[in-house]
Amino acid sequence: MLILSLFANGQSYNLMNVYSDKTHTAALLLVEEAALLPPFIYMGGDFNIHSQEWDGGHRGHPGVATQLLNMASELGLQQAPFVNPGPTFYSCIQAFCSTVIDLVFVQLDQTLTAQVTRVHNVQGQLDHIPLTTTLLISADSGATPRRALKADREEQIHFVRVIEGEFSMKVDKHAPLDTPDQIDAVAQTIADSFSAAWEIFSREVTIRRHSKPWWMDECSVALRAYREYGLPEDWKLYRKAVKNAKWVFFDSRITEVSITNKRTWDLMSWVQQCKLPPCEAIQYQGQPCHALPQLWDALHNTNNSASDRPFNINILNCIPNIPVWGWVPFSALEMQEAKASCSNVSAPGLDHVKWSHLKMLMRGPTHVFTVLLSLANACLQVGHWPKHFKESMSVIIPKLNKPSYSAPKAFRPIVLLNTVGKLVEKMLSNRIQFDGDAGLILMHMVRAGWAKGLKTSVIAFDVTQFYPSLNHEVLMAILRKLGFSDNVVKFFSHYLVGHSTQYAWGDFISDLRQADVGVGQGSALSPVLSAFYLTLIMRLFELDPLTRGCFLLSYVDNGTLVVQLKSLLDNCEALKQAYSVIFDLFKKFGLTLEHDKSEVFHFDQSHSKDNPPVDLGYAPHTGATPFKPKLYWQYLGFYFDRKLTFTEHI
Repeated sequence: MLILSLFANGQSYNLMNVYSDKTHTAALLLVEEAALLPPFIYMGGDFNIHSQEWDGGHRGHPGVATQLLNMASELGLQQAPFVNPGPTFYSCIQAFCSTVIDLVFVQLDQTLTAQVTRVHNVQGQLDHIPLTTTLLISADSGATPRRALKADREEQIHFVRVIEGEFSMKVDKHAPLDTPDQIDAVAQTIADSFSAAWEIFSREVTIRRHSKPWWMDECSVALRAYREYGLPEDWKLYRKAVKNAKWVFFDSRITEVSITNKRTWDLMSWVQQCKLPPCEAIQYQGQPCHALPQLWDALHNTNNSASDRPFNINILNCIPNIPVWGWVPFSALEMQEAKASCSNVSAPGLDHVKWSHLKMLMRGPTHVFTVLLSLANACLQVGHWPKHFKESMSVIIPKLNKPSYSAPKAFRPIVLLNTVGKLVEKMLSNRIQFDGDAGLILMHMVRAGWAKGLKTSVIAFDVTQFYPSLNHEVLMAILRKLGFSDNVVKFFSHYLVGHSTQYAWGDFISDLRQADVGVGQGSALSPVLSAFYLTLIMRLFELDPLTRGCFLLSYVDNGTLVVQLKSLLDNCEALKQAYSVIFDLFKKFGLTLEHDKSEVFHFDQSHSKDNPPVDLGYAPHTGATPFKPKLYWQYLGFYFDRKLTFTEHI
């Protein structure tokens, strides 16, 4: 291992070159000593480790490869993709295959700019292809300065008290809220109060890639002493300081999880930070995104690609209108119930206010509580959603278990909204939502069908870009059909437009971009509005004579056609007709089904192995390539087998 240190801008920048033999001596030494190493901006070389993570021609991911990735992560590094992917080692022995064993790791914020390239024209007689890497060194390389609050409870309480002071000085609880301008003014004053408190109480900290949440000042002192003198006694003191820091941190974390908020699932991996995977350059419209403006365009256009789809609103004319029901103002109890059900650990939006802060501000009939309740009722009464609540941050995270992360569709945006706006949305959602469990309903239908001697077959389908595809004009017509009053319809017509968002990829943040397509991701109202949209589709499906004996279940963008007849062959024909009807209905509502994501499954409690395919009538599942059913089916968290024994689920 060779370490090169460069000095510029008053900082040191460390680069490491590695050669590890077939027994992984260097790699394992790095794993063992990672805690003692300084921060690096680059690590590269011949690691002699084969893995499918970086070599598509290899099958398997050995334990030492996992250790290497974890060690790199501990150093604040991530594997950088090749601009021109391919083997890096060509063996002189003819029987040996070419492979990828030369790797480059850089800081997360440089994975897009590193431009790691295999340089063939200088390989000569070497069996390894030389690699070039571009590193950006600036005054803030290796560290990200941010404003933050300390995590301990006393600091959080002090921050809330500062907000209360700013709120009482700037926000008048008797301010008029009769016009859109007045609502915007009060919402902006609330935002200014939060912002002022944040600027007063937060402090700028430098969060480095190798920072640990449990690290304490005592650890830094002990580590400096060991690095300066290198004595065994200093090493023992350092290890003791680290051990004590971990004990203190994790004891307090366990106490918080088990006693304070009683959310034991916060310890699970699926609620932790979702890191962006090492991947090749994102491809959009056939071109790689090697620069940030190209990446922002690819992400934004992908998540807003459903605009201007044709629709036929006249299809709603055959459904009678439900009588209009009056809108009753929100009560104090509704606001209390809405905030009580929200998680204290959810990420804050652009206002930096968490649910835990808002709950402390709204204990009892406080000044803050009174103002926010008046604001919520004014929004519905006037039919206006403040501009401040329409700004958001879209954090890009990877979807799980994708074979490739070279396409924007392999990622999803997690939208962070302003907390006060989310509270109003939660209140409105609680008022108008209805619940149902599609998985449990399906199980009941299957067993009820068996009791009647019927066999059950299903087709599960997926709606492409569901939330962004919901047409505003159609949605307003649906709300009127469902009996919502004019002021509520007016509110939603204003609520859905004028939105803007910034995209966050790691530490990179885009410019503010317009996001007016469909219903917003991350809002408590989006599932409810999408359910209203599907309600009338389901009603029209029920009225169609071709679908008699068929049922339609839906959970957000996952729909399920259910048919129950005496034979599976009859089920297959009925499913084909029902799928054609639902495809046409969705098209008239401006929605598109993804045929290649559909699934077919037959429930059968008999001992017969009959499992016939279904000709869907749409490519790729038609003609010579019909839809072949599975033996096991994953649906809404369940793993179904044909006899409902749940052996695969367990």
